[in-house]
Amino acid sequence: MKRLASLVFAFVLAVPMSAYAATTETTKVENKGNPIKVSSNQLSEGVTFSLEKDKPVQVEFPDGQIETFTFKVEDVKNENGSRATSKTKRMAVERGYGTANLELSAYATYSGRSVSIDGDAYLDFWGLNTSVDEKETKVIKRTGSGNNYAKAGTTGTVSTTEPATGVFFTKKFNFEMWLDPANSDTAIINVIS
Repeated sequence: MKRLASLVFAFVLAVPMSAYAATTETTKVENKGNPIKVSSNQLSEGVTFSLEKDKPVQVEFPDGQIETFTFKVEDVKNENGSRATSKTKRMAVERGYGTANLELSAYATYSGRSVSIDGDAYLDFWGLNTSVDEKETKVIKRTGSGNNYAKAGTTGTVSTTEPATGVFFTKKFNFEMWLDPANSDTAIINVIS
């Protein structure tokens, strides 16, 4: 009986992990120092790494560009300024290119061990001589629970001035924010470009 129980328990644990693995065709990169270096081959599949709230991580891309990713979490306030009674939070990933910044954000509600993205995802940008073209922002997966994440993503082209050289450059971007249903202080970032 104990053996049967342990086999059932092992199967229950294996199913969510295998379901997650089947939906993810990315290369996971460990945060073992700054900057994290990624190769062109890794980017072709997508590179995932975890972010903790307010702890920036630098990523060095194959072209030598170093970008900074920061995960931000804000409690939603009521109109009178008091804290909201629900567990709704504004979740955002900021991606910095020198003086240019992109911010992918969404409002999410946490309940138990699940998370749901409320409404749309948004892309904001700012910086010296910065513009964004061909942008698309969307909710990829509205809810997440167990080992499945709620996901929002954005794509487009950012144009800005490199602060060190004054050279104007254009770069395509494509990244996703995966919200952890068990912990609102961490997220997984999936970078395609």
